[in-house]
Amino acid sequence: MNDFQNFEWQPISSLAKVVTAMDGMLEETQEFQATLSEARGKPHVLDDDTLDRVDKQYRDRQEDLDLFTEQLRRWQVLDLTEGQRTSIQALTREVEAAQVAVDGVLALSIDLCEGTIDRVMELSDAEIGLMTMLGMSPAQFRALKRHS
Repeated sequence: MNDFQNFEWQPISSLAKVVTAMDGMLEETQEFQATLSEARGKPHVLDDDTLDRVDKQYRDRQEDLDLFTEQLRRWQVLDLTEGQRTSIQALTREVEAAQVAVDGVLALSIDLCEGTIDRVMELSDAEIGLMTMLGMSPAQFRALKRHS
């Protein structure tokens, strides 16, 4: 759980700004998840450093979503207009959708790390030849080696 003591909470008058920020975060996260998904069949186009940066950025994003959630919780106890209450409910759904997308990005990153160019370069020439003959991805080949 995060320590929210030093965070500057926003007044309800900032609701529109928070909605805009969340809209952008959700859209960017979903777009990146789709882009990262394209690497599933070719994880060798990625390297460990790239996936390490993805992991860090999206773990930070999880913390940002915790802040959004706490901000919404604080607003929900206020005397709100019907419009504000409706906006907060919609924003709550967006935060939940963003959390699903962030979790998806992090899971993809973990899956892809087994097949990065760094993992391929660890294989011997013979292993690369065998992997190619078997029509396996680097991740599949590494899994086969582990179970042998």
